[in-house]
Amino acid sequence: HSLPGKIVVKNKKTGTSEEHEFLLAYDVFQSAAIVSATKMNVVYIGLENPIDISVPGYKPSDVSASVSGPGRLRMQSPGKYLCTVQDTKGKQRNIKINVSVRDASGSRHIGSKEFRIKNVPKPVAYFGSKASGEISRGEIRIVKSIVARLEDFAFEGLQYRVTKYEFFYVPKRGTVSNAKGKGPGLTAQMRTALGNPMRGDQIIITNIY
Repeated sequence: HSLPGKIVVKNKKTGTSEEHEFLLAYDVFQSAAIVSATKMNVVYIGLENPIDISVPGYKPSDVSASVSGPGRLRMQSPGKYLCTVQDTKGKQRNIKINVSVRDASGSRHIGSKEFRIKNVPKPVAYFGSKASGEISRGEIRIVKSIVARLEDFAFEGLQYRVTKYEFFYVPKRGTVSNAKGKGPGLTAQMRTALGNPMRGDQIIITNIY
């Protein structure tokens, strides 16, 4: 677009006015909604996924959002939301977040963005520094509990705790020792069984909850 104009300058010496015409050029564009996942570029089933929503040129209090699909959006404060999604058993793998703004002319839809739905990866059980394979006698002696870790998953604050499991110590020679753990810690019986480990003995941790 362009806007013509004129500047009139009075000459103090002659008392006459001088006119200077100009043409002001400008562009008009529609503001775009900005929706970003503050932790991940997906939303995870069973978690409260933080979402930041803003629209350039509008105050956060004038921006509202809703979800299309198997999800729910809860506002913590203007511009900051928590999105929770339901397990659809694979029938639907995305949701859409819709953004509207409110101004003097009323409320209007301004944009939307799709997010993929994913399951939280399964945790991996660790005995000391090992999820499987060989472990040294020295490390066996200092292990105090079974730990569940999420590998290559950077969602802050999410942790798993082992609540129960079954323990087997299978020596290459001798009697198999079996015990059940409540919580992540090794019991006294387990520690006794692991008192003098030898090459070729097996430690089996199974039925982990």
